Amino acid sequence: LAFCDASPHRVEEVSAFQHRLVRLISMLYGAALTEVSEMTSNEFQFFDLDDFDPESMKFLEESHNKCEIVLQWVQRLIVEA
Repeated sequence: LAFCDASPHRVEEVSAFQHRLVRLISMLYGAALTEVSEMTSNEFQFFDLDDFDPESMKFLEESHNKCEIVLQWVQRLIVEA
């Protein structure tokens, strides 16, 4: 997050970007843990996911490779920022 713009007029944009990035990384970490975990229950807690599109979350839940999808979301977020 050190590469974010420190301009005072972009504080809200930068904050929204940082919060979304942290939530995506949380999701990526949880997806990776789910793939390698040998636990009977793979229920992990994530940072607030309420602002994500429900259709996207459904797509993620049904996908085979969650890590790849979340990583693409992270890359898209960075490119579009």
